[in-house]
Amino acid sequence: PSYVYKITDFSPEAFAEELRPLKLTACTTPAIFEISQELQTTIGRAQATNLEYNFPPEGLTIKIEISVGELVLYGSFTIRSPSSLTADFKIRSTSEIDYFVSPELYR
Repeated sequence: PSYVYKITDFSPEAFAEELRPLKLTACTTPAIFEISQELQTTIGRAQATNLEYNFPPEGLTIKIEISVGELVLYGSFTIRSPSSLTADFKIRSTSEIDYFVSPELYR
């Protein structure tokens, strides 16, 4: 089936090539938000929420307040539903997050 991949070469180049189809076929479609748009929500235990922002050329600051628990945020410039395997960056915190995503990461 198309969702089963046999990986025999784990060199960085070969692995990146194997990941390309996965990145292009991620299936969860997030809502698209405007820069500076505030979202107030509660995310339950072991629950995922997908958000999408158009990445501005000057970079993007992510600010999140966490009142209880731990948040793990996966970000990607190429796919809509990144995971630990496909993320371009990862943020983990149990308190406030104020994280600048540099345009250098995007290049």
